[in-house]
Amino acid sequence: MNVGHYFLFFNPMSSGKQLKTRIRSVGNIRKITKAMELVSVSKMKRAVDALLRTRPYAAGAWEVLRDLAAVAPAHRHPLLGEEREMNRVLLLITTSDRGLCAQFNSAVLARVEKFLAGLPEGASAAIVTIGKKGREAAARRGWNLIASFDHLSVLPSAEDVQPIARLLTRSFVEGRYDHIYICFTDFVSAIRQEAALEQLLPLHESTRLGAVRRRGERVGEQAARSEARERLRRSEFLFEPSPRAVFEQVLPRLVEVQIFQGILESI
Repeated sequence: MNVGHYFLFFNPMSSGKQLKTRIRSVGNIRKITKAMELVSVSKMKRAVDALLRTRPYAAGAWEVLRDLAAVAPAHRHPLLGEEREMNRVLLLITTSDRGLCAQFNSAVLARVEKFLAGLPEGASAAIVTIGKKGREAAARRGWNLIASFDHLSVLPSAEDVQPIARLLTRSFVEGRYDHIYICFTDFVSAIRQEAALEQLLPLHESTRLGAVRRRGERVGEQAARSEARERLRRSEFLFEPSPRAVFEQVLPRLVEVQIFQGILESI
């Protein structure tokens, strides 16, 4: 919105009092829009700060997973299951609760429609939405909406994400779905956001969200990490209480981190 220029259209026969009233009204509107702009800038800064604080944690969580998998490959967990046929898919969609945000929601919904159109013949898809706009769009399009979570569009806490993560992980472990995906808006910069769709479950190296993956190591760092993991494989470790118990604690938290990161990217 350009608030720097105002044009007054008035009847030459109007009185000076009416003209002064109009000028005051325009001045008041300018003050209000300036205040709204400052509020928006402040909200944007808080959202970006929250996002940047979580990216190193998400990247570190993946390092923990890779190290655990290196030293305990025989102790598989249902969330680390092998790739399955794509017969039943669950898709988590992140949208806003309100409109007036240009192509933010439409880009995500277009990405979802493209994904659903590309599913193998006979495959079924269920939808879980975050945000009122996603829920309304799913109802209009006749998608199989099984759950919706609203009012998470203003800096949610990690605890707010736990019910979503429990729903997704339980559905996957119980075998109701073969793959679970998340569609979100990947924050690249203040002027560039991209609709992205990433696999959430089963967990493996390629399921890291885009922003975390873009923080990837340089070639020398990758070689160093590979050598370190190889040393881990040749070492002996004692898990307390057991490898299975460690995975039970770490892997659900990793799913929560991925969902939380996707929501913060979108915000």
